[in-house]
Amino acid sequence: MDRTKLLVKTLPVVALRDTVIMPGTTGQFDVSRKMSVKAVETAMKRSQEREIALVQPL
Repeated sequence: MDRTKLLVKTLPVVALRDTVIMPGTTGQFDVSRKMSVKAVETAMKRSQEREIALVQPL
């Protein structure tokens, strides 16, 4: 029986407005909202993986 491991990862999230960053690329963006600043700070504190989820608000 083939067993697949489920990987669950929790990432900080920043909502971007008027900006598109394609998957697998690097981009620059400004943050000013307290929640967004905290998300970026959390991502930067992680020792090996500096990942952050970027979403487009509706």
